[in-house]
Amino acid sequence: MAPVTKAETWAAVHAERQALIDDLAVLDAAGWNTASLCPGWDIHDVLAHLVDSARTTRRGFMRGMLAARFDVDRANADGIRRA
Repeated sequence: MAPVTKAETWAAVHAERQALIDDLAVLDAAGWNTASLCPGWDIHDVLAHLVDSARTTRRGFMRGMLAARFDVDRANADGIRRA
């Protein structure tokens, strides 16, 4: 089996992002507040986490972890607020 190329990886990422957009497009206001499978997070929180993670650079990740005193839950909560 041939290794997956960078172009193939990004094509898959873009396809999955589009599928997520399609799934979220049908949500009404109440749907965004629906509890997710992540305890304490609704659908809006999960999407905010995904957006924040996609935008974060290595340096930004380290700054965020330092600001959160290396508490992953706190860093995630900070990222959700940002996004």
